[in-house]
Amino acid sequence: MPKHRNSSQSIAIFSKFSAQSANFATEPPTSGRAKGAKTTLSRKAPKRIGRLGQIEDMRAKLRLDRRRAKADGTYPIIMYYNFKGRSVVEPTGWSVFIEQWDDEMREVVHHPEARMLNAMLHERLVALQEALIRLQYEGALDNVEGVSEVRAVVAEYLGLTSPRTIKRVPSGNFWATFEEFAESRPAEGTKGLYRQTMRRIQAFDKRCEELTWEEVDIAWLKRFESFLAKTSRSANGRAIPLRNIRAVFNYAIDEERTTLYPFRRFKIRTEPTRKRALTVEELREIVQLDLPEDLAVHRDVFLLSFCLIGINMVDLSRLTEVKRGRIEYKRAKTGRLYSIKVEPETKKLLARLKGQKLLVGVFEGYKNYKDYIAHCNDALKKLGRVHIGKQGRRTYQPICDELTTYWARHTWATLASRLDIPKDTIRRALGHADNSVTDIYIDFDDSKIDEANRKVLDYVFDGIKKW
Repeated sequence: MPKHRNSSQSIAIFSKFSAQSANFATEPPTSGRAKGAKTTLSRKAPKRIGRLGQIEDMRAKLRLDRRRAKADGTYPIIMYYNFKGRSVVEPTGWSVFIEQWDDEMREVVHHPEARMLNAMLHERLVALQEALIRLQYEGALDNVEGVSEVRAVVAEYLGLTSPRTIKRVPSGNFWATFEEFAESRPAEGTKGLYRQTMRRIQAFDKRCEELTWEEVDIAWLKRFESFLAKTSRSANGRAIPLRNIRAVFNYAIDEERTTLYPFRRFKIRTEPTRKRALTVEELREIVQLDLPEDLAVHRDVFLLSFCLIGINMVDLSRLTEVKRGRIEYKRAKTGRLYSIKVEPETKKLLARLKGQKLLVGVFEGYKNYKDYIAHCNDALKKLGRVHIGKQGRRTYQPICDELTTYWARHTWATLASRLDIPKDTIRRALGHADNSVTDIYIDFDDSKIDEANRKVLDYVFDGIKKW
């Protein structure tokens, strides 16, 4: 490992080294050198000359990091360079407001101390660049793979840390792998959950972008769990980001980026969830409610989801046609194809809800299906007897003041189970195929799902004459 130098020495050496490099690259071979003549090059010079053409382009640059502002509203100025296809970031310790940074010139502007700041930034940038070139030239980076490792080598060279043995870490640090895994998720909703976990980690650990796999150990996970407990009372709510971290570890192991797995001893704690299902009596009462039109439409959307075996709102919002008496769609969450028979009850609801382009016209009034879900859930919590006062003011006696669109799916599964429909059929109907070897060998008879749905609908709607 090269000896570390201070910043002023690094700048001087960088200038000298650049001149030497130019000479090495341009000086023509000398013929007829006298025997025994002295040379200024060391015995290792030919090897060094050969390395010049192999040095990777690791030019350091300045940038304003706009990803998140500091408490005072300023943004940090960072240095960055590429190393083996990865972006490495080095802090400068200075920050400015957005209007005080020129992206094209990569310098501070409109700042009372702009000249001094630019001089110090330039000095630090030159020192970093010299370190990168010399470390490559001397082969000190040949066996370095991870971002955290190259940062440690450069820091030691510049004298920012005391000399020590650099611990090898697998390629791709924790944060970079987390980000990669999150963006590779096929469903936008799943991506959003992983991005939310990343924000929680950022709030917990300011060094998150530098974390190595070794650092995310059992002690780190326990501290993170305690941090989550401050804002999430539910154990199941705290379990979501922890499960996301576990998924990233599993991915990293598959990609051979680490062999570490703290979840062998760290157990994610959960608690039984309260059932989110209506009784058949409650559902029948909702079916027969005489409601104002602005509530009836949301009741019908809920019932349609139930009749379509608890179809999710995102999938319901995209339906455009019925093909040969069936609704066929690709589930947004899993990408799997589904085909559900349109029963008479479903057909009746589709006729009520039909839109100009979509099967469920209410979604045409919203830019985002999530906006409708929020509106619908507010309405579902009011379903029940409605009393209208003298001045037209309504009061509600809800059947279930916790009702949401997701209850349709839970209710269908609960009633199917009560009717002794086989669990495997319920699992298939809900799209919970486990991709086991058995699934590969057996071609499941989808008519069993049609029969199960008909049995559930008969259980609910039989005996109801008007709805």
